[in-house]
Amino acid sequence: MLSILIPTFNYNTYPLVSELYNQCMRIENLEFEIHVNDDASKQNFENDLIENLKHCYFHKQKSNQGLSASRNYLITKANHQWCLFLDDDVWPTSDNFILNYIEKIKQENQICVIFGGLEYTKEIPKNNDLLRWLYGNKHEALSFKQRIQNKPKHFLSSNLLANKSILEKFAYPKEIKTYGYEDLIFNLKIIENNIAVFQLDNPVFHEKLDTSEIFLNKSKKALENLSKSIDLDLLPKDATGISKLFYKINNNGIRKLIALTFRLNQKWMESILISKNTNLTLFNFYRLGYFFSINK
Repeated sequence: MLSILIPTFNYNTYPLVSELYNQCMRIENLEFEIHVNDDASKQNFENDLIENLKHCYFHKQKSNQGLSASRNYLITKANHQWCLFLDDDVWPTSDNFILNYIEKIKQENQICVIFGGLEYTKEIPKNNDLLRWLYGNKHEALSFKQRIQNKPKHFLSSNLLANKSILEKFAYPKEIKTYGYEDLIFNLKIIENNIAVFQLDNPVFHEKLDTSEIFLNKSKKALENLSKSIDLDLLPKDATGISKLFYKINNNGIRKLIALTFRLNQKWMESILISKNTNLTLFNFYRLGYFFSINK
């Protein structure tokens, strides 16, 4: 019935797999498997122990292919009708996490995707982790009530259940090999093809926080992916607020002025963003300016 798929990179995934395995074993007559794909990690963990658990498999790639390729590889390994994608750095908030999904499957019994939700700790982290925490709480950790009322089609692949047939048909974009916007491309395919999206109050905790400096660099890579995705017609020009504004401004002089203003203030903004005084308003200005600076 259920294939649990976890892409991993430089992270100890064995504790998560053990927890999921134990939850699955407590459900009577549940047919399940857990596949973990290591995208050529440079560090050694206890992930080899995953193979000691029944119905659990650990795959390791010889070279890094990127998150989209890792997810697509896992789809080919799935043997069951339903696939549950989880990130390697999440943790179920409930002892009935798997059971909640099984009950939802029986309730819906149709071609669909189901998003369980994502949560961040409410405790303010140390200063150099603050930017990622602020962004995640604002844009990713939407409550169940927010999702069903305001964003019913919002979902992330960090905690996503879907039919294998959907994942095979609407695979993750192989053109995107680095961090950023591969989820959005996949999401828009689901929505454009009228696939049913259901929300479930079954979140996971996002455990690992990138430092503000790492997250800032990842965000720049993501904006480069956004630009590339639009050029390749993988995303429409109005896919995000940033790209929509860029293409709405037809005056090349204004575009150049925004890009120049960004370059003159880039180092100053970065120093604030990686400090204890970081804030999302400045981060939004930074991302906007960076996108203008890499596009003509």
